[in-house]
Amino acid sequence: MCVCVRVCAPHHRVVPCRAVLFEYWTSHWGGYCHEAVLHALNKCGVRHIDTAKRYGCEEELGQAVRESGVPRGDLWLTNKLWPGDYGHSAAKKACLDSCSRMGVDYFDLYLMHWPESKQQGRSNREVRAETWRALEELYDEGHCPLAKGQTLADPTVLKLAEKYGRTPAQICIRWSLQVLGFQLEEGDMAALGQLHDGRHASWDPTHLE
Repeated sequence: MCVCVRVCAPHHRVVPCRAVLFEYWTSHWGGYCHEAVLHALNKCGVRHIDTAKRYGCEEELGQAVRESGVPRGDLWLTNKLWPGDYGHSAAKKACLDSCSRMGVDYFDLYLMHWPESKQQGRSNREVRAETWRALEELYDEGHCPLAKGQTLADPTVLKLAEKYGRTPAQICIRWSLQVLGFQLEEGDMAALGQLHDGRHASWDPTHLE
């Protein structure tokens, strides 16, 4: 059985959510079981996966999704931002890192995990507001800062993804942010750098007044 709900966020955007009423989740204390996730996806019709950086199994869940063969568009993926990553730049980077670890281009729902920021010298209200602005920007960018997914289908990106055994999203993020546990060869970095064609997925900062 499925349910359709309308989630209204504080910025007044209404997000429709359709999900099977059986949810697989993971915990702070481990206990991840790969076969259980595959069984839930393939045998039980589960289409909502709830996880978080804090749970420490993003890569494993991403692998399970790929092995299951369930199309990404049929899934509702919820992830959460850990308080240690609150703040404008940190929040955006954390979201990209989580996308990369799961091998996906976007999350259907990305939450602030806990109201307290624990940042010395700053109020929780101030940090939450700054973090929320970052999440709104990610939303406006279409959940995917990688040229709204357009770059992911580029032949050069696809070729490098096959070469390194990574997803196209991981290749782009590795080129842009120099994160993740692998290195791109100098020639491959240069090849990716030549892909810029003047395209802008959002507003053009060169003409900002």
